[in-house]
Amino acid sequence: VVECEQQLASIRRIAAIQTMKPGHFEIFCSPFHFALRELFRLKYAPQHAQEIQGYLCMDRTVQEIEQAIAVLLEVGMLTRDSTGKIRTQTQAIDAGTGGVSEALRQFHEESLSLAKKAIRRVPLAQRYFGSQVFTVAQTDLTEAKKELESFRRHFALKFESDPGQGQAVYQLNVSLVPLTHGGKRG
Repeated sequence: VVECEQQLASIRRIAAIQTMKPGHFEIFCSPFHFALRELFRLKYAPQHAQEIQGYLCMDRTVQEIEQAIAVLLEVGMLTRDSTGKIRTQTQAIDAGTGGVSEALRQFHEESLSLAKKAIRRVPLAQRYFGSQVFTVAQTDLTEAKKELESFRRHFALKFESDPGQGQAVYQLNVSLVPLTHGGKRG
């Protein structure tokens, strides 16, 4: 029975994932908007830009935070409850698998920059970095990327806190990049 309840909870979470509209994606070329959105799911979610500024591990002005909140409210990723508190509107956002855009490149570049800074700034007990170097057959690359996508989604579903239960916002970055040129070079 417990296992069935856990599977049902996972199915409900998957069903709650909302795909972002193409016109809105250009706004979100930075992890900042997503971190801000997730911040309102925390157990003690701050409600004011100055307080939010103290929670962020990225440098943002009070004005930038206020503007971002306004945009997130406008596109429906945040809402205000009957008491005026800001809450998240949807369970999760998926940028989709469409063509690569400049906004997506910028998002990943900033994500990598934040991860790089975390190596020096964030205590080891609060972060994880791992790396594995291995060979891959080009014919397996598509399957390997699908496996990583599946891992990323399942990891988030397993460890994402229910609204009001989390104490911090984390970002999982997964990359698979070649360290050599494929084939023989002359």
